[in-house]
Amino acid sequence: MNKKEGNIICGFAGIGKSTLADEYLGFVDLESTPFEKDWYRYVKVATHMANNGYIVLLSCHKELRKELRSQNIDYLLALPPEDKKEEYIQRYKNRKNTDDFIELLSDNWYSFLSVMPNEKVIIVENYLQNSLLDIKRSNNERIKK
Repeated sequence: MNKKEGNIICGFAGIGKSTLADEYLGFVDLESTPFEKDWYRYVKVATHMANNGYIVLLSCHKELRKELRSQNIDYLLALPPEDKKEEYIQRYKNRKNTDDFIELLSDNWYSFLSVMPNEKVIIVENYLQNSLLDIKRSNNERIKK
């Protein structure tokens, strides 16, 4: 993963974005809620942070990814394996997400995991931190601690 590819990562809910940002320097979990679905502004803030050396972790809303693509911004899409639905639903319950959120993810699991053409995808078997460490190790890079 080169610097340009890895500066913005769109990660599925519950994949470990917040945990990664809490545990490692240089990572920022940029929550989408304050942007009220203003994807253009969300992307501008994310790219500003990425251009200043941070690895920015974003939500993976399809509309957000379309906005990234419309601005020709490279990103990685981090998704769980399709067969991990029940495990993720339990994660949402454990972290006390609302019933509405859990139902939304449960009802739309497969459609939310759909990938657009030419997206660079990493499948996260456990947590994002582990997958990124594996990618960086394979490229002889280190995540700052």
